Amino acid sequence: MSEDLKWKTSADKSKTYLAAVSGGPDSMALLDQLMKHGYKVAAVHINYQIPDVSDLGEHCARKYCRKHRIRLHYRKVKHDGNGNFEAWARDYRYAYFKDLAVKHGYAGIFMGHQEDDLIETYRMQKEKNSGYSYWGLRTEGNVNGLAVIRPLLDNTKKELLDYVKEHHIPYYLDYTNDTRIHRRNEIRMDEVTKMSREERDMIRKEIDLMNQRLHEKNEQDRKNAECLDPFDPETYQSFTEEERTGMIRRYLIDQGVEKAYHFTGVFLKQLDRQLCSGKNQRMMLGENLIWDLDYGKLRLHEPAKPYEIVRKNNRKIRSHPVVETSEEGESVNGVYLTKEDFPVTVRSFRESDSIKLRYGTKRVSRFFIDRKIPRYEREMWPVMENKNGEIILVPGIGCDLSHYKVPYNCYLRKKVSKQ
Repeated sequence: MSEDLKWKTSADKSKTYLAAVSGGPDSMALLDQLMKHGYKVAAVHINYQIPDVSDLGEHCARKYCRKHRIRLHYRKVKHDGNGNFEAWARDYRYAYFKDLAVKHGYAGIFMGHQEDDLIETYRMQKEKNSGYSYWGLRTEGNVNGLAVIRPLLDNTKKELLDYVKEHHIPYYLDYTNDTRIHRRNEIRMDEVTKMSREERDMIRKEIDLMNQRLHEKNEQDRKNAECLDPFDPETYQSFTEEERTGMIRRYLIDQGVEKAYHFTGVFLKQLDRQLCSGKNQRMMLGENLIWDLDYGKLRLHEPAKPYEIVRKNNRKIRSHPVVETSEEGESVNGVYLTKEDFPVTVRSFRESDSIKLRYGTKRVSRFFIDRKIPRYEREMWPVMENKNGEIILVPGIGCDLSHYKVPYNCYLRKKVSKQ
């Protein structure tokens, strides 16, 4: 086992992992160390088609993997020029890594980040002054459910370069790293590469202290956020605005909303005002994520998707994710269908819906209000209409006057949603 590089990980050697390999000295040193430490790995390389760079990296990765009989996953992609390349590339590669891990059963991915990367990341975080889950880089973390392992963080970039040179490992140097096209490059060239060992150690201690304070704050925010589930408006409003926005961010992160790390203070205050109102609120956390406050309960969910199922006969609906029919059930879910009704349509509720009952016509929305049914549940609530477009059944209310005949021959119900 090589002792040339400092190595820190608790990864299980009985499992198989991915190793991200760009072809640069950091990732090539990582791959060589994984071999020497006895890990079972498959490499993954993404060619971003950057002129004079990408093909060299691919060549180095293929050469090493071929020599050591390592499986290499490969993909060639190109940025369309819209938006930030680095952000796009990061999102793309982690999505690709996750797909590979799921498909092939890999336990996680090893990354070749080193101490310079850690310090550069910390400096950039301090400049942006946003919300973070961690200062610097974790030795072992998680991105979108994928275990990410960085065992080389105690080594400098120069040490990894010296390692691949000494061990005659193929590598290439990306010339773009020596340009000022990215802020990270400027920090590397102007600060990090000029730091002494003592200065690096001081920064590392500062990062450790910042993470200790962050951990303590996260734990306090998590404790405060207990009043959000179930929502206790009186307790919630007893905290200061700063405490409330902190608990909102922590609560959403703990619910799996990773984008909450980057919510601005202005946006968090907007959410806070809506919660403080105590009224039913719909809070949009993005195009595909909604946070509802309904009748004192908070719920995170994706936007409701309207549905419509047409039946030419009384055949059961079983496989639909929202609704199902059966030959027995509760009376408030029952209807007597005749051949004159077909084809019948089962669809999601619309605001204009109403149904004729023994005591007159009832708006379906009024039923929701009386029963305090949350907005999301309303949007997914089923109704049944006959071929004439008349609503003849609303589960929970019952059937209309002309279809009341016991025993019913069809029952429609909304499946219980996951909370």
